[in-house]
Amino acid sequence: VDNLSPTYNILDLGDTATITNVIKNLGANGDSINMDFTIDAPIPWDVTIYYNGTVISGDTTIFLDTAAIDSLKIVVISDPTVRATAEINVSYSALNAPDSFEFHYIATTGGNILLVDDDYRYDYEHYYTEVLDSLGLQYFYYNRRNGPLDGQIMERFNIVVWFTGNYSRNRTLQSSDRSALKYYLDRGGKLFISGTEIGYDLVLDGRYTDYEFFESYLRASSDRSALFDSATSHEVHGVPGDPISDGLQFSIDDGDGADNSSYADVITPIAGAKPIFYYGPGTRECAGLRYGSGWHEHYGLVYLGFGFEAIDSFNHRLTVMQRIINWLRDSASVAEVNPRPKTVYINASPNPFNSMCRISFYAPKKAVIEITDITGRIVLRKNVEGRGTMIWDAKDNSSGVYLVRISDEKSIMRKKIILIK
Repeated sequence: VDNLSPTYNILDLGDTATITNVIKNLGANGDSINMDFTIDAPIPWDVTIYYNGTVISGDTTIFLDTAAIDSLKIVVISDPTVRATAEINVSYSALNAPDSFEFHYIATTGGNILLVDDDYRYDYEHYYTEVLDSLGLQYFYYNRRNGPLDGQIMERFNIVVWFTGNYSRNRTLQSSDRSALKYYLDRGGKLFISGTEIGYDLVLDGRYTDYEFFESYLRASSDRSALFDSATSHEVHGVPGDPISDGLQFSIDDGDGADNSSYADVITPIAGAKPIFYYGPGTRECAGLRYGSGWHEHYGLVYLGFGFEAIDSFNHRLTVMQRIINWLRDSASVAEVNPRPKTVYINASPNPFNSMCRISFYAPKKAVIEITDITGRIVLRKNVEGRGTMIWDAKDNSSGVYLVRISDEKSIMRKKIILIK
């Protein structure tokens, strides 16, 4: 399988990205090819899959004659009004051949928060997603195991939340990661980064280029007399009067946290950075810092020497995340940014279509989707709730105009679709 498309597709609002794969059978005999798709696309983006020009609904098996060449295209149409990101995985496997291929694509117009899961083999992401969800914040989750991120992708997001430093030196902020973060921060980005071994991995066990990034971008001293691999206390205290940490106190080795910060880094702020947490009580061991405020320095940064996921309770994690996001966003209220629709929403693609139509929907509470023909006859009815997609296979229906309707007890939305055979 030849991939003819870039991994990252940076779009303007309303733009279209076309992903193209060419499938070849180089064997002596015909073979069955399994094509599997994982598509995470926001509403109301349209994602349509074409095999040799015909729309297919998703996972499918094809037969490819020897020496045959077929094509697969995925057309992604972004929404013209809301910034968001779609993530697409395509995999191919043959019945009688050992080869398999997998491709990962991102199409983005940007958004509010980019959440980067860089903990390698651990499952700490839920500590972040649960608080972002509770705050009603739009975010795009990216697993670093899918490959390095491009700085131009990051630039499309208002804030980057990155967690790392939990596995090994060669997994913490690799060269490509540091380059992408430099690009993002040099252009005024806003970064919240946390991890129990970031300082150790980049400095105490690092190289000169790591030191430079640690000091120039994370605003922490690389002097070995100012950086320690293990804090003397796992109680964390805020700084009185600080906009992020005032009045806060919590543990990082107790409660329902990840309990992964036994060797929490002690860091020393430099070059305009300010301490926001101390390990304590009674110590001057800095546990976290901030730099900039989103307006008077050229980028915004919050860096914690322990993993955010280690904080001892959901309520403490919620408060810390809310204050950090507020501060990075120039102290705007989190409550002001809630992109979740309050009413039902529906979209359909492709439109017109020749046999199968993909229907994307959002319902904040229990709702009903109905498809009717021009006489009002119901040809499909389905109960739904939340975000999702469904495929209408219209092979047994006549060509013509149909109406897709979604409704709950307080709202309703309709969309006209056209079936052409």
